[in-house]
Amino acid sequence: MPYDANWPQYGEDLTSHQLREQWNGVAALASQPGPAGPRGPEGRGISEIHYNGDGTFTVHMTDATSYGPFQLPAGVPGRDGIDGVPGVPGEKGEKGDPGEPGPAGPAGADSTVAGPAGADGAPGIQGPPGTGVQMRGNWNGGSYQPGDVVFYNGNVYVAMEPCDSATPDTDNRWRLLSIVGPPGEVTAQQLADALSTALAGTSANTNAVELLDTSGITDPFQLMLANKLNELITAQRR
Repeated sequence: MPYDANWPQYGEDLTSHQLREQWNGVAALASQPGPAGPRGPEGRGISEIHYNGDGTFTVHMTDATSYGPFQLPAGVPGRDGIDGVPGVPGEKGEKGDPGEPGPAGPAGADSTVAGPAGADGAPGIQGPPGTGVQMRGNWNGGSYQPGDVVFYNGNVYVAMEPCDSATPDTDNRWRLLSIVGPPGEVTAQQLADALSTALAGTSANTNAVELLDTSGITDPFQLMLANKLNELITAQRR
């Protein structure tokens, strides 16, 4: 029976069955839904989970707020794909810079076969004219120019620079050409005496002796001796 809020009245006796029926009615009444209440406020939820394309995602909420980006966990590596079709060869690149020189290799063995003779080189340019040699006789302390040759203390000197009164053996502007040696088998005086004796005969004998040809003599000392002999020959002519 349904619950009756007005029963039992005050002073009425109830049986156990009636009391149980009242309690069952109360239980049935309590289990019935009540009227709907007013609509509550809109809840805040997730509107979108967006993948950013770089392994991250962002969570967008219904109230226009966002959270992220969050890193996606790496997956298990996939299997290697099959080889692709070979591409078209590219254009030829520019020539690279030369590399650093490599270390020097070990020296090779000397060749035992002589190579062919090289061609003669081109003639060199002509040098400037040299200074001529002038025989000035015995040194007398005067002024001398480059190329002057003098006798001093039995030695022969040539001037390399303009020289004044300094003696050739103490002045480095003189160059020593020859040093007097030990006497030979025939001295210069003996040679002069022999020539005087040989040329002291008739004038025909004296005039028949020709002068020495000095045109081919280049050695200064030999040229000096030849000139002295020519002077002696000329003096003996009559």
